[in-house]
Amino acid sequence: MNNCDSRDCFCRVRIENTMTVVVNGKEIANRIEKDLRDTVGARPIRPRLDIFIVGSDPVTASFIAAKRRVASEINVEFSEHVLPVKTTTKEIVECIRDVAPDSGGVVVQLPLPTHISQDIVLGAIPPEKDVDVLNKKTLRAFANGDTHFVPPVAGSVDQIFRSYDISVYGKAVAIVGKGQLVGLPLDILLRKMGAQTKVLDRSTTPHTFIHTLKSSDIVISGAGVPSLITPSMLKPGVVLIDAGTSSAGGSIKGDVSDDCIKVASLISKTPGGVGPLTVAILFKNLIHGQ
Repeated sequence: MNNCDSRDCFCRVRIENTMTVVVNGKEIANRIEKDLRDTVGARPIRPRLDIFIVGSDPVTASFIAAKRRVASEINVEFSEHVLPVKTTTKEIVECIRDVAPDSGGVVVQLPLPTHISQDIVLGAIPPEKDVDVLNKKTLRAFANGDTHFVPPVAGSVDQIFRSYDISVYGKAVAIVGKGQLVGLPLDILLRKMGAQTKVLDRSTTPHTFIHTLKSSDIVISGAGVPSLITPSMLKPGVVLIDAGTSSAGGSIKGDVSDDCIKVASLISKTPGGVGPLTVAILFKNLIHGQ
């Protein structure tokens, strides 16, 4: 039985005499985007987001399309700079430096081809224009509380917790993956909020991986491995946030298997959970950073 209430942005799904809350990230994002549209409408000049894209793949294309759609809906100028796969590190850095002075925010769509130095490219984004919080200087400023920008995935997870009154203080939180987009900024944010975090990655032994998940109150995964997490790895009542994305069979898949809904008290699935919120938080950084 489903009991859906869009005002609260979730569905309650009854599974074997338990009640699981399924997050509707789109509904929460819509509220944020409405506020942003009102803010932009009250300003004399439209902000502009510049996005640099090198090559293409299905997951990247879906992210760009989502950003393009939101920009249109909130009346933000959206400028795409599509570069060929053979673009060099130096060339993309020069493009960023040419565009950044007149831009409200600069985004480099990841991943980049392997021959391009990601650190050098992201380091070319001025911290005051780094709305995706990918420059190490910007991330360090976030860790120190010296910027208004919030890493979009971390901000999205925080928004979900706020929307459902989930306190992380003193909770055991497992973060799967320690990448720059998900794991690292989430670890910084949740530690600030008083959580007891453990970050798991490819170097984690299978025993430690399963033991940590099984003993965690909250599990957040951003590994990009389809169906990496299964119900047997989780304890009943876990709060489960899927922030992983990968392409499988032409569609976007998450890290969490569908049947994990049987054990979670709250679940944010991919697609439809964290994804729409990350776009909204990115544009919130852009507009509130002007």
